[in-house]
Amino acid sequence: MERVHIELDRYQKPVFMSALEGDEPRVSVALKDAKLDHGVQNSIHAGGRFLRCVRADANGTGNGLSIVLDLCPDSNCQVRYTHCLGTNLLRIDLSDDHRKKT
Repeated sequence: MERVHIELDRYQKPVFMSALEGDEPRVSVALKDAKLDHGVQNSIHAGGRFLRCVRADANGTGNGLSIVLDLCPDSNCQVRYTHCLGTNLLRIDLSDDHRKKT
């Protein structure tokens, strides 16, 4: 399993979360009224089994932030997100997709 932690300064649910499959699979998360802290890199190379890179940038629709998880092609993973109780942490888990393909 691979895991991405996104620390927020307050509790916030993503405005939307979408997954794109194909040659360049990725997961996109949009946060409203959010911005990247000055000390955080806007692109982090992960080099994992499922996750290649995490990118963050202003989403262009006002004061919001887009976070994109670039996935490895053909990795066949399952994506789940969780708000960790008692913290302002959004956790995204990438794990083997054990569902049978038909």
